[in-house]
Amino acid sequence: MATAAVVLGLVNLPAQETGLRGRNPDDEWRALQAMVTATPPAATTVRTPAVVRAEQAAQALTARQLAQRAREFRTAFPEHREASEARKLEVLASLRGVMDNDTGHETQAREAATAYRADVRNTLADRVEVAVLAERTAARARFGGAVYANNGPELEAMADRLRREFGDVQEVFDVYLMVGRSGEMNTGRSIARKLQASSANAATKREAQLILDRYAILGRAPNVPLRLLDGSDARLTQPGGTATLLFYWPVSGPKLSARLMRAVPRNVRILHVMPGASTAQLEAARRQSRVPGTFCLDASPPGSMGGDLHVRHVPWVFGLDRSGALMGFGPISAAESVFNSIVR
Repeated sequence: MATAAVVLGLVNLPAQETGLRGRNPDDEWRALQAMVTATPPAATTVRTPAVVRAEQAAQALTARQLAQRAREFRTAFPEHREASEARKLEVLASLRGVMDNDTGHETQAREAATAYRADVRNTLADRVEVAVLAERTAARARFGGAVYANNGPELEAMADRLRREFGDVQEVFDVYLMVGRSGEMNTGRSIARKLQASSANAATKREAQLILDRYAILGRAPNVPLRLLDGSDARLTQPGGTATLLFYWPVSGPKLSARLMRAVPRNVRILHVMPGASTAQLEAARRQSRVPGTFCLDASPPGSMGGDLHVRHVPWVFGLDRSGALMGFGPISAAESVFNSIVR
């Protein structure tokens, strides 16, 4: 059976067959950038497994088209000032084009990424960027096909592998910090400790300390300045001693899968915060949301979102017990463990 790449004409044509030679290279580069920044079609509101699979396949095929176009550009215009950028774009897009049941493309994408990250003519930052996506793509099969599986221990192991490959360089420490900010709480603490003991720059170590500070609040009541839509304070403790789930969402609003909705404990208070959203956006999200709960504004000073919780990544969830003490936290991928932390 022909692969989807062949069906769409995504074959490795020699440069003279692409029709690019003789054209203005700057115009072709702008056209390539337009493909990069093109807005994908709006996702359907009916999120059945079949729809999700179809959307993932469409995204992968679009990425393959982009990889092919980038290859054609750098082959046709090898002396262009953006030829090296086109090469990186080609490798990254090829990795994003990996999908099930096409091991041929996956093998080619991995080989291209391996060659790119080993080529010292490429900048260290670019090599690390490609390596991160290659490592996460390689883990795809271990997590049910999720290329960006947010598994804390796996991401920490990935960062460790990159450190062995590239050494103690800031580009790798930045990857550690990315994992520490977005990983579940135990991974975050482990990463932060590694950064504190490393030669990372002062700014990175400050961020690592915030992760440790948040972890140190476990078992205690954090100070989080929240405001209700009417301007009154939203306290994390309330009469009757109800446990609380505090969600931080992107401005697009709350989104929980049906499985997570079923896993939400009964008789808990749910608070939703959307950093950067206006009062009008919060009100609109409240009306449209299928997730129960109260919408709040975070009144923290600029640069200190979440008060003692040091929120640096969304979507995120915190679990507080009946006394308002922090019992667990993590990304949405770790939500069930956070839910379980407040069940008594």
